[in-house]
Amino acid sequence: MDLSDIYSTQVKKTSVSMLQVGGNFPQIEKDPNIRRLEQEVYAKMRSIMPKEEPQQAPKDEVVALSFQDALKELAEFQKK
Repeated sequence: MDLSDIYSTQVKKTSVSMLQVGGNFPQIEKDPNIRRLEQEVYAKMRSIMPKEEPQQAPKDEVVALSFQDALKELAEFQKK
């Protein structure tokens, strides 16, 4: 008797009909213990992390300059 004969008599043959393209895929569920552990870990991480308050961006004011004032300002930058 060959090993393949033993395997063929011991293992039930099943067809894989649910794994076809465009068909219904089999429903796979997570273990409830893993799901519970995942929720506990994320809850612990949220409790440890400090809460960040949103920072307000500084307001930049746009000042209208005349052409002559802009040239003077550019000249001052070149001097520095």
